[in-house]
Amino acid sequence: MRRSDPADTSSVRRRPRARLSAALGLLAAVAVGAAGCVAGPPAPPEPAPSTEIVATIDDAIQEWWIGPVVQQQSDWYSTAALSETGEVEAVDIDDTGATSRTVVGTAPVDDHNVPARITLPGRGSLVQWTHHGTEEGFYVSVAPGSGRAETFADRPVTEITVGSKVSYGQILHIPDAQTADTDTFWVLLRNDLNWGIAELVVNWSTGEASYSGKYRRLITFPEQAYLTSTFDDTSAGTVRIAAGYNPAVGRSEVYLLELDLRTGILTDLMKPRTTHDITSSTYLSAEDLTPVLGQTSGTRRLLDVRASPAAPAVLTVEYPGDVSPDGVYTETAVDENGLTTSRTFGKTGAHLERYPCGASFGVDGSVWHCGEDGGTSSLWRDDRKILDSEAPLFRPMPTPGGPVSVLVGRIERYEDYRSWSGSSLLAVAVR
Repeated sequence: MRRSDPADTSSVRRRPRARLSAALGLLAAVAVGAAGCVAGPPAPPEPAPSTEIVATIDDAIQEWWIGPVVQQQSDWYSTAALSETGEVEAVDIDDTGATSRTVVGTAPVDDHNVPARITLPGRGSLVQWTHHGTEEGFYVSVAPGSGRAETFADRPVTEITVGSKVSYGQILHIPDAQTADTDTFWVLLRNDLNWGIAELVVNWSTGEASYSGKYRRLITFPEQAYLTSTFDDTSAGTVRIAAGYNPAVGRSEVYLLELDLRTGILTDLMKPRTTHDITSSTYLSAEDLTPVLGQTSGTRRLLDVRASPAAPAVLTVEYPGDVSPDGVYTETAVDENGLTTSRTFGKTGAHLERYPCGASFGVDGSVWHCGEDGGTSSLWRDDRKILDSEAPLFRPMPTPGGPVSVLVGRIERYEDYRSWSGSSLLAVAVR
């Protein structure tokens, strides 16, 4: 277990707080109407955010299609990462900026093997990871108690065999199945051209995780696809799911669904008559779904899906042709009548190999995104710049609140998903 104080902020240039001009009020025009009303001065512009890098976690990389990635606890944050040598780590960030990390296990050096971590206050913490489609199962470690990173020291690693070679992992907590000693989790996994769910039961009193034997079938696709969910909060008993294709294949549709964690019914939000019972012995075919975004003449990459209670929405990169720096971050929202509206957030700029920095929804519906321009990578919240970095940034991960607003990766060298160096996670406070 390693512990450190708040780390350096080198190669990050912070935008200073803007000064408001008191002259705005003096320059306002005064208009007197027939009723004697006087027009007041215009509202002053909103000040630029004050940004602070409160912690830097070195030798740590994150990845898409994994979750949860960061959770806020009472006075600390729970996250996880993969090192450049394949160490699977549980990582904590205190409100003060101090960090602690514990090696939980190991995996092949491949950023698809980044771990997910879920922490339940007063019960414990669970870390899950895979070996990127090479083994018929996944790995977990359970730390009962406070759930802090140091409680993973000397905890055993359990291999869960599901009979299919799987990748990624998004952990969904099933609140209604909770008992005094146990919690049930559904782990979203990709196997070949399909996505399914392995049901996991954790006994906190014994510190053991067991596979229930139930592998629930979600969707089968004609080509390789990605899936992301609103894994951060399952307390309402439902999660939204967005599915889209790998930009390297010919298909580019994006689908928007909702999964009921109590009944196991998966519903197509664009055509609610289309439903699927995931406890059945078959997959729902993507060919039977109604896309929220149809086939594009260019290329598309799915990024994120917005959580309830806001209107359903997805984030994508829309490329006019092949993957290039001209990709545009785009939000597509759906109203109660099934009609879509969109807004854009600028170009991606240069990629890390084939991957853009990316964009994610905040809990308040804001869009955190980052891109490159002229050799500088920048992190934005909606249309407001948060920070600049000389090294490429990757995957903004907004927190639910507290002194840390967002985690974002910073990577000095990235050749492909099996070779990188100079990776770190920045914990950023925006006030």
